[in-house]
Amino acid sequence: MGIPDLRYQVFRRDAQLLWQLGGELWLSNSQMARKTIIDTMVPPVEKVYLKITELSHIDSAGLGVLMNLHIEGRKRQIQLVLLSPSPKQMKMLKSFRMDSVVPIGGGIEAEQTRLQLVHPEFEITPTIAITNGDGV
Repeated sequence: MGIPDLRYQVFRRDAQLLWQLGGELWLSNSQMARKTIIDTMVPPVEKVYLKITELSHIDSAGLGVLMNLHIEGRKRQIQLVLLSPSPKQMKMLKSFRMDSVVPIGGGIEAEQTRLQLVHPEFEITPTIAITNGDGV
């Protein structure tokens, strides 16, 4: 059995970017995911939303990626917002106190934000998989 992929779709509308993530974010794909997302964090982008609800697993390396993206965003004057974490994800974010550092959006407001950005004309990247480097 191989390592599950990290799937994503990316939407951009004006200065807002939405990454819809699915699959698993862990050690084997964390650095590639980090680089791929950071490469899109360029002007005129001012806000990056990461919808993490569909991530079935996030390990400590994956949490490190989220924190690193937040730090990199601050350096570039870009706000990173985690959208709609599941109850399990929220518990993990709180246990690492990331909820006090990284903005988290949930509920109706998060869904409204997502719906404003998820349109075919705003999609800038087709659904792609980040693998462990072996194509697995």
